[in-house]
Amino acid sequence: MSIHRYARTARHVAGRAICAAALAGGAFTIAAVGGATPAGAAVCTAAGSTGLTAAMIATNGQTITGATVNATGCDIGIYVGSAVNGVTVTGTTVTGAGSEGIVAEDNTGLTVTGSTISANGFAANANIPDGHALMLDGVVGAHITNNTISNNNDGGIGLADNGPVDPGAPNPGPGTAVAATGNTISGNMLSGNTGGCGIIVEAWNPGGGINTSTVQNNTVTGTVGKFGPNGPDIGQIVVADDAPGASVTNTTVDGNTVTQSFVTGITLHANAPHDVISNTTITNNTLSFNNWGDANAAPSTTAIALIVNRFPGALAASISATSISGNTITNQVVAIWIQGAFTTTVGANSITLPPGGTAVYNVPPPGVGYWMAGSDGGVFSFGDSVYYGSAPGLGLKLAQPIVAMAPSRDRGGYWELGA
Repeated sequence: MSIHRYARTARHVAGRAICAAALAGGAFTIAAVGGATPAGAAVCTAAGSTGLTAAMIATNGQTITGATVNATGCDIGIYVGSAVNGVTVTGTTVTGAGSEGIVAEDNTGLTVTGSTISANGFAANANIPDGHALMLDGVVGAHITNNTISNNNDGGIGLADNGPVDPGAPNPGPGTAVAATGNTISGNMLSGNTGGCGIIVEAWNPGGGINTSTVQNNTVTGTVGKFGPNGPDIGQIVVADDAPGASVTNTTVDGNTVTQSFVTGITLHANAPHDVISNTTITNNTLSFNNWGDANAAPSTTAIALIVNRFPGALAASISATSISGNTITNQVVAIWIQGAFTTTVGANSITLPPGGTAVYNVPPPGVGYWMAGSDGGVFSFGDSVYYGSAPGLGLKLAQPIVAMAPSRDRGGYWELGA
């Protein structure tokens, strides 16, 4: 059997795979004394009404400093519940939680800084729809800065709205949708996190959504070609809608370094009907060797992708008013991949491509037409289908006659199949 592919550019095809007792009282500080806490399973306490357990329950205005939280046997390491505001976690280590290292929901003013969150998520609660090592649901004004988040099995940092769908805890969440607004994720180091994205900003609840988020100066690092017992290090930074009618607006993704992610380095993805992603700024990022798993976007290594899933007109999703500039992109076959997004502004970027690479690729919209192939590999296009070449035109001598053809994944070419 022989397969021939014709496309507007040559494309490289990479390997494919695709809990300590509850704390009571008012505002006070917990400081580490004499090093780490004793080894062994934690004392698990109910984490509010989530149905989960936690090693530590934060209280209003509390500062947790220099603690070592061994959350073995619990679902969560530190839980910051609804209306528990002004909590600070600094210089703290959280390990061993079955699902998530830190979970915060429906509160304001959380700060997590200079802390280490690792080795969590290896006994995940199956009822959590989308947990992460550090999970923020429906929070306002959180600052997640200068942390090391590594070797977890539920991804890295998740920022979401809250409501009937609570991504960080079993459904259902609050009956009324709660937006996540004015949050900052900055200066964090993320690596070795399997089972989920490095950093994801995602909306799930109509009427909730995410607004005015900053993802800045983070380093997200994977390893090309490496698969462990829990899969590859997914990596990447994602802005996404994951349920019908969800919205993410006014997001800044600036100054991050994303390398060797299994999927595209920075991705905007409108997944469901009526989803909206708008006013996203992608600037001054450094991207290299991403989408080595051919996991999304182009069927080759890709730095930045804007992806709108296709739905009938009345149900259409959208990505609009995206600005992409000042980024440094190397060792990628496709720099910027755009599928279905509109009003995208691509400014000056430093892009270094291999021979046959593509700086900006706009996926052709679906049209009315078709191709036919002759047994000699000749291709005939009808309607508004585009002709990309044929076997005779390339001077190819076929070992077997052509018996079938199909469009390429990027709709920028087609494959011909020999008998």
